[in-house]
Amino acid sequence: MKKLTFKRLYLIPLVLFSSILLLSSSILAAAPDPPYFTSAGQFRYTASTNELAINISALGKPLFYLDGTQGWTGDPLINGARGWFELGTDDPADPLGTHTSNIFNGGANSMVFGPSAGSTGLFDFRLYDSSGNERLTADVNNFTVVLNGSLYEVNVGFDLNNIVNIATNPNGGTGNPPYSKFINDINSVGSNPHGNLYMKFNFSGPAGFTADTNGTLSSTVSFAPEPVSSILFIAGGATLAVRRYRKRKSS
Repeated sequence: MKKLTFKRLYLIPLVLFSSILLLSSSILAAAPDPPYFTSAGQFRYTASTNELAINISALGKPLFYLDGTQGWTGDPLINGARGWFELGTDDPADPLGTHTSNIFNGGANSMVFGPSAGSTGLFDFRLYDSSGNERLTADVNNFTVVLNGSLYEVNVGFDLNNIVNIATNPNGGTGNPPYSKFINDINSVGSNPHGNLYMKFNFSGPAGFTADTNGTLSSTVSFAPEPVSSILFIAGGATLAVRRYRKRKSS
């Protein structure tokens, strides 16, 4: 049997790195996989309190399901009308209208947001149907705004897996909301699903979060299985390919 040369050893990390790089590139270039939904709303940033108030007045339409179909009035998630989601803490004053919620950054020039001023920890994510039933709770673990060309965005490549600790309420019954196909799809992607929260800010006032400002926003929320599984699959495939290469060379 021939010895494994340095040149052959070099192929192992090279193949693995190339496979992971190709996987990452494909994720960045592709639209989010279902299930997902889109939404739009308003925001206002107050520099004195480091407070970003966000109002998602309604989910966009349609809902995109795992089976390739799209839904709107037939899914009890929205009960024939538009549901909404909230981030961070509820704002009882609702300065932007019903369903305003707040997250905070660390002060002027900070693009990282958390549950309170100066904090970068987890904050709440809540999804409601149009009757006000809470259909999903989770945590957001990364809400970092980046300047992507001229756009201010969060999670540009849909690859942060920044919605974690997901818990759902999919089933009907006495005292419960009716069954939701969309919520069931979230449960179907795996035993430990993650989500991706993408958001784009369009400023009416000064751009960025260095002074009082406001504007509109759009967002997409998608759900996916445990992210490490894809990397392990690629790593396993690369290892198998190297083993087959070695076997051919030594025969």
